[in-house]
Order: sequence, then structure tokens, then C-alpha cells
Amino acid sequence: MNTFLLLILTTFVSASVQAQEKYDFSTITAAFATFLNTDFAKIAGDQDDQLKDFYYLTSYATRSLLKNPNHNYTIIHTCDFDYYGKAIPVVYQPFVINNSGDTVDIIASGYYFVTHTDPKTKIKTNLIIRPSRDEVAIYALTNTYTSTEMFIERFRKFEVDLNPYKAAVIEIDDYPSWPQRSVFKFMSNLQNIESHWDDLILDPALKALSYDQTEGFLARDALYKEYGYNMKKGVLLAGPPGTGKSMLAEVLIHSILKGELKGKSTFVVV
Repeated sequence: MNTFLLLILTTFVSASVQAQEKYDFSTITAAFATFLNTDFAKIAGDQDDQLKDFYYLTSYATRSLLKNPNHNYTIIHTCDFDYYGKAIPVVYQPFVINNSGDTVDIIASGYYFVTHTDPKTKIKTNLIIRPSRDEVAIYALTNTYTSTEMFIERFRKFEVDLNPYKAAVIEIDDYPSWPQRSVFKFMSNLQNIESHWDDLILDPALKALSYDQTEGFLARDALYKEYGYNMKKGVLLAGPPGTGKSMLAEVLIHSILKGELKGKSTFVVV
């Protein structure tokens, strides 16, 4: 009896090991051929080597999505490859997720080998996802549309609704090589800003209008929601130097971080 149980246990362990070892990750050719097959496609964004300070938002978005249990992804393996196609260690680096300087480790260079289970059909498909500084590349079977499109949809939603820049104050650097590409960065020394509406010297009518269109607008959120109005709003400050644009921006930044706008504003762009 004991011998029989031992035989069953040995068989089970052997099957488990084989299941884990059926993919060969020793080279990029073997990894792609065994995890997918030779008939795969790549879905990718563009990339610009000038974007040195992008904070790897795409890598953080990828990590967040793959590790979210509600999205049905299972990470089978992580690996990177050198120019000769040989497997090398994945490169991790810290990613700043808020103005307090909290970080998480994200893959700055490497591949995720992932199995996705469709929530409706329960069908499992394999995806190879490579995040980088400003690009996410997805490799999949050419006939695997559902899982790849689902990942892209979630990824775009993350960038819009769930990314760590939300409720943060950021500045933008534009790159001339990419006229439509901007790089978002956290502003420094924000905690030192202590500007209030009483400190702002403006024409009384303009000051009242400025308040009404910022804090006043958000103070009426319950009324707008009651009547089904869209709460999205932007404010553009324009004028020659010395008219109070920077001071008004500091007032709003203080209000967003510590005052009436805390938790209500998406972000301020400077």
C-alpha cells in the first residue's frame, strides 16, 4: 500500500515538473517557439531613445495589470535576452508612484511570459509582454485577438484612469523629435508651497472668477451630478509676466495637496 502511494506521488511530482519545464527559456528563439510557436505577431507602440526621464510608466502599468488578480493573468516566467539571443537576467529598477517618494520595483528590461484565462470562455492563451520606458510590446499567436486586445484595452484604461500621476502635480517636457510626445514628471519641492487665496493679489472681479472656475466649480459637484452634467473641466492661464499666473497656480497646487481640492482634482500641468 505504501509503495503504491509512493508511486502515485512520484508520478504526480514528475508530471508537475514536466508541466513547468515544457517551455525552453534558454534562448529567445526557443522561448518564443515553445511558449507560442513560430506563427506569432507583435503589437507594439513607438519608441524614442531621447525619453530618458519617462519614469517607465509603461512598465509600471504592465506590472500592475499582470499582478491584479481580477484580470486573470498568470506569470509563468520572466527573462531577458542579449543581442545574441541568449537568456540574461531581467533588469529591475524602482518606480516612484507618488509625491511622497514611495517606490515599487518594475521591469525596466525584460519579458513577461504570461498565460491569460478568458473570463467568459475560460480558454487559456499565452502572451509574451515586453514593457520598456515608453513602449509595451505584445507577442501572441496571430489568431489570438481576444487576449491581446483585452490587455491593450486595460493598459490604455490604466494610463487614463489608474496611473500614479492621477491626483499629482506634474510638469511636461516636450521633445522636438516627437511633436506630439510629451514626458510627464513629478514636480519637486511641492510640500514647500503654502500659498492661499488671501495671498493672491488680483483685480477683485478676476480673482472671484478664478475661484469660481476652480474651487467653486468643484464645490458644486453634487449639484452638477444631480442634473447629470459632466464634471470634467480645464483651466488655462494666459497673460504677460507679472499678472499672477504662477501665484494662482501655487494657490491651486496648495489646495490640491492640502486644501479644498484635495481628492477632487485630477492633476495640474505646469
